[in-house]
Amino acid sequence: MADTLTPNFGFTQPEIGGSDDTWGNKLNANWAKADGLLAIIPTTQHFLIPGPFTWIKPVAPSACRWIILEGVAGGGGGGGVTGAAGTRAAGAGGGGSGGYGRTTPIDVRHITSVTGTIGAGGTAGNGTTGANGGSGGNSTVTIDGITYIWQGGGGGGTQLLSTWTYHFGGGGGGGGGTNLAFFTSGHGHFGTGSVGNAAHGGHGGASPWGNGGYGKTQIGAGNIAGENGYNFGGGGAGAAGCNTAAHANGGIGANGRIAFWEYY
Repeated sequence: MADTLTPNFGFTQPEIGGSDDTWGNKLNANWAKADGLLAIIPTTQHFLIPGPFTWIKPVAPSACRWIILEGVAGGGGGGGVTGAAGTRAAGAGGGGSGGYGRTTPIDVRHITSVTGTIGAGGTAGNGTTGANGGSGGNSTVTIDGITYIWQGGGGGGTQLLSTWTYHFGGGGGGGGGTNLAFFTSGHGHFGTGSVGNAAHGGHGGASPWGNGGYGKTQIGAGNIAGENGYNFGGGGAGAAGCNTAAHANGGIGANGRIAFWEYY
């Protein structure tokens, strides 16, 4: 039986009983090759800015062989509160977080570039116009016609008030999902925003990469907007209506993010 090579890295497997004078050199060569391979630390590319992007496969010191994608979509915006001055109190709904998940390893040995999109956070619910919080944008990656999708979080509901009555708040936005074959947890769904009430606006949903905004409480001041989600994928907070102001806006959702974990 002659010497053979391992299928992945080409290590020499000395012929049993036939390498009496050469096995040491062969094994030393294997160790030298292994040392060089272990010196290559897996790299990561992060895409954070909303809109389209292109991933270029690393080629030095050796070509990237496979990747794992980890991502989150944009969080939904929190709802606003609309009502005449003198309205008692109410809280709008918080926005849901963007869908989050990781893929199984993807073979990219024959891929040169990959395109994608980072989802933007949803717009704040406008108290003046009575608009609900906007849904977060989807984050996507397309590799040779196969598209991986992280769904944006739903926007929180705006609460419409009539004068001098108590209203319990608008509904929170739903957490986004993904179409990935493998999910880190909960089938990609995270952080449904909470419903506001007469005490405060609803909290925005949290993703693994970002907390949602906390709904504002009633503090007697006018036109107070909900806090924003921050980091990545968090939902915006719902606004709280106050008895000295006509309108209050919600908080915007946080933008999405995608990481390419690159292995050699």
